[in-house]
Amino acid sequence: MVSIEKRQMELIKMALRLLPKETDKNKTLSYSMEKYQLTLNNLWKYIKEIFGDVEVAHLPPHGNNIRSTYAKEYEKTLRLADGLRQMGVGPGDKVATLDWNTIWHFELYWAVPGMGAVLHPVNVRLAPEDIAYIINHARDKALIYHRDFAPLVEKLKPHLKTVQIYIQISDGLGPATKDPEIEDVIKQGQPKPLPETSEDTVATIGYTSGTTGKPKGAYFTHRALTLHTLTSAIAFAGYRGFARPECAEKPCTFLQLVPMFHVHGCWVLVQNEGKRELVRRLAHGLSFLRWRNSVIFLAVSWSFCASLASSVVAM
Repeated sequence: MVSIEKRQMELIKMALRLLPKETDKNKTLSYSMEKYQLTLNNLWKYIKEIFGDVEVAHLPPHGNNIRSTYAKEYEKTLRLADGLRQMGVGPGDKVATLDWNTIWHFELYWAVPGMGAVLHPVNVRLAPEDIAYIINHARDKALIYHRDFAPLVEKLKPHLKTVQIYIQISDGLGPATKDPEIEDVIKQGQPKPLPETSEDTVATIGYTSGTTGKPKGAYFTHRALTLHTLTSAIAFAGYRGFARPECAEKPCTFLQLVPMFHVHGCWVLVQNEGKRELVRRLAHGLSFLRWRNSVIFLAVSWSFCASLASSVVAM
């Protein structure tokens, strides 16, 4: 396990890299705190810089496991963003997803807002007519779906008025339709840096389940999600599931329980030394993805990333 002292040195080195160069003395205003954008891109870059060696594991029911790291996921995110650009997705375009808590959904959570587009996770448990209504109302340009929902998507296609791009997630089981596969989109993309984005740019949109009428939508900006991350870090700084010493001494495993399409997820399972606890959080995470060592759980995802930074501070 990487020591706290080494992590602190990495933080200092990263801060030094952000300082203006000698040739930029007359441009120091651009480096001021007032100009720093609270975006998911900056959060994701920080995670890659500091916690790039942390393991991320995708463990689906069918057994085609994938083991990766945050550094590898960061590069895949860049390639996915560029691949989507090549397919016609641009800034401001809305990208709907019909997916479980897969590693590709995780990558989309960073790639889509990171390129300036808007991620729209659709509740797969809604009635087909409500799903069609939501996608049309949001004016989604692209729909990325898991192969489990291929029959549903084929039935919905004639009713989706704004969707121009369809991409499937085969999840290692082979294609279910003739639509492009997300891994091919990633392979054709280049690891180009994500563009500078305003913190006031809309990052995601979500809809209610329509219990009192038609589903209603709400949007979240980069700034809102980043500030949510910071407040979550403060709220959980003293929680024994994250700040307790045994998670620093021995690896803890964190497993997101709630689907990513449901309010970005709101429960996580913490396991250490045979103990299991439920931790309430208004954030985003992944079932079938495990993070070892709570000190670096900061790198889970954008709505909850800094919650594990609180563990570093607490210890």
